[in-house]
Amino acid sequence: MIWFQKHNISVDDTSKAMSFINKYFETNKCCEDTQCEHPQNQTDNELFNHNEVKSFKETFYKALRSFLNRDYKLIYEKSWAYFATELNDFTWHDHVNYRINYEKVEEYSGIIYLNRSDRGTLFEDDNFFWSIKPKVNHWYIWPSHIRHTPQVGKTENMRYIIATAVGVK
Repeated sequence: MIWFQKHNISVDDTSKAMSFINKYFETNKCCEDTQCEHPQNQTDNELFNHNEVKSFKETFYKALRSFLNRDYKLIYEKSWAYFATELNDFTWHDHVNYRINYEKVEEYSGIIYLNRSDRGTLFEDDNFFWSIKPKVNHWYIWPSHIRHTPQVGKTENMRYIIATAVGVK
């Protein structure tokens, strides 16, 4: 159900990405609406459009190709960052794009932890409940219909992640 792959992203690239995310968030929050259902410290979904996270975008698509074990055509892409030291009670959610009009579009989600964290991500479907024990610079990929949520609790340091949801044919 969930697949992961380690990537050799440099410490320098990771540091630059976290610094970029902090600056990017100042002007590119997920929503202007104060009643937004997204986490408070989440960016908009255009993160992969910026060179500062190019190595993460490249490794995601490399991991997706390995996960699918085939080439694919990208139909849509959303990518965002999230950071926090306190993970409160979040809503369980999925990343299925209900507005897409394409037939037979496969949807996949991914997450990469940019730094050490003792808080992972919880998943559930009809038959199972499981969690990710986060590892730095590993892309975790799963079908977008699987519901998930961050693991609640405080972290020792700021927890940075990049997440994505894509549609492919």
